[in-house]
Amino acid sequence: MDYFSINSQEKGEEFSEEQLKNLSFEEKKEILMKMIEEEKQVVLHEPWTIAHLDKETRNKILEQFTPEEQELMAVRCELEHQRCKETGKELSN
Repeated sequence: MDYFSINSQEKGEEFSEEQLKNLSFEEKKEILMKMIEEEKQVVLHEPWTIAHLDKETRNKILEQFTPEEQELMAVRCELEHQRCKETGKELSN
């Protein structure tokens, strides 16, 4: 199981029983899979959002991406860092 799947199990607790009671197992699974994919997309497009995590956790997350995606993420981080430097703003997590 990858980092996103493990992390999403914890997030599943955010839904109340009331919200989930009428859903089938397959529907719950589909929602969970969509949540995992959405989280991956956020990290891919805004990689600085994982900067606050410890190095081991960041490495587990980065393992889920191809080398090309990791390179793109590094470029995005550098560009965002440069933008923040120029505007005097801090990176948002």
